[in-house]
Amino acid sequence: TYKANGGSGTDVVQTHGAGSAATLKPANTFTRTGYTFTGWNSRADGSGNTYAAGKTVSWYDNVTLYAQWKQNQSTITYKANGGSGADVVQTHGAGSKVNLKPAGTFTRSGYVFCGWNSKADGSGNTYAAGKTVSWVDNVTLYAIWKPARTITYKANGGTGADVVQARGSGEATVLKPANTFSKSGYVFCGWNSKADGSGNTYAAGKTVSWVDNVTLYAIWKPARTITYKANGGTGADVVQTRGAGTATVLKPADTFSRSGYTFTGWNSKANGSGNTYAAGTTVSWVDNVTLYAMWKKN
Repeated sequence: TYKANGGSGTDVVQTHGAGSAATLKPANTFTRTGYTFTGWNSRADGSGNTYAAGKTVSWYDNVTLYAQWKQNQSTITYKANGGSGADVVQTHGAGSKVNLKPAGTFTRSGYVFCGWNSKADGSGNTYAAGKTVSWVDNVTLYAIWKPARTITYKANGGTGADVVQARGSGEATVLKPANTFSKSGYVFCGWNSKADGSGNTYAAGKTVSWVDNVTLYAIWKPARTITYKANGGTGADVVQTRGAGTATVLKPADTFSRSGYTFTGWNSKANGSGNTYAAGTTVSWVDNVTLYAMWKKN
């Protein structure tokens, strides 16, 4: 006996001799909107023995088989979850890769959207907007909201209007670079929680997770240079700009070359009698410095 098992169509009964070979039928007249027939199973929930249509069997007893269905398309339903905006439904092939949507038209006054969760109270699985998933079943996701907080960046003696970065309270946030701030004769060297630089210092690009509103002040140091010279090799001088006293990584030979020689590092004097530094060494010089390429004859 073949049963539609969630599909439409009446039971189909196939009679055969006990123990004689019988060929299992296809889905016959069974159909299920949005699903494809995949075979038969001895249990309705698919936990029994599976049999393909067309398989030859030799059963002695009466048997009931249940149609098995694979959903052609699944949906992801996005809910505003305290925000404003109607549910958004995203249709995709069941089990195919799909990128989760951003907040879409959802908004919530005084809050920032911080991703999706499988439970409205945020206790389920969390997914970032844009994450690639491959779900077979229909899924409902709830917008997660955190109180709106800001990081305000100030030029602190430089030029440029304050920059405000919106974020959710406690949400991981990447600190901005100097943006449009500039200060003639100075180099931007990061952010500080106090204008005089006596607070906590943070590098641009650092990830933070602050709960409250925060103000950061640009830190400026007098512009200094390291000038690299080919010193018998070919190639124009290379100038590396840095803040006075800031940690700086020395460059490799870059575009310098010298026929028949190999570059071995830098020296503070052209004749190699000064201080020697390997390319890649980290230095913290306050003044302008000139370094000369050192060459070893091949």
